[in-house]
Amino acid sequence: ALAEAMAAVRVATGIDVELERSYGEFLALNEPMKRLCTEWQLEGKPARCVHELTALHLDLEPVLAALGTTSPWFDRYPPRFRAALDRLRAGDSDALTKPLSGSYHDVWMELHQDLLLTLGRTRTDADGH
Repeated sequence: ALAEAMAAVRVATGIDVELERSYGEFLALNEPMKRLCTEWQLEGKPARCVHELTALHLDLEPVLAALGTTSPWFDRYPPRFRAALDRLRAGDSDALTKPLSGSYHDVWMELHQDLLLTLGRTRTDADGH
């Protein structure tokens, strides 16, 4: 029932198209994010990953801004991503991938799940398990 109600709200408010576009842009960044996290964990946290995340973050910012126009719910993500990135840049090596620590990866996974739920989808191979 909730999924049906959300779908009706998306269509009635006209945000469905924007959400779909933003989700597609997010998914385009998902593979690079997964590669970056894997490299960070398997290659001993190389410094180049911090630079790569900074570039990825710049690509994510317009996606987050667009999502914020669809719902105030998504406004909570930009400061959380920035906080994790700032921690990483300041030398906190847990700030990229440590589970349940407010890491960049934690926030990424939460946003991904919120997008899926908002769009009334379940995770598939196309959504980047």
